[in-house]
Amino acid sequence: MNKATLSLADLEVGQKALIAKIHTPDKDTLKKLIAMGLLPDTSITLIRKKPAYLFEIENSRFAVDGDLAKNIFVKLFS
Repeated sequence: MNKATLSLADLEVGQKALIAKIHTPDKDTLKKLIAMGLLPDTSITLIRKKPAYLFEIENSRFAVDGDLAKNIFVKLFS
């Protein structure tokens, strides 16, 4: 696996990656993201960027705004 870490917002549409970490000072937001399945080493696929960042984890799709997408860090598959 590539060691470079980038944000979900930096992925290209259709690109797959592994979640590395989530950075948010808001505990409620963090709890919601964990409930969505955003956990380290979980595979994530970016579906679209506008009007919101739509991503897929396993067979579920979720959307977040741009600010939050910039705080979800992923590692690309090599």
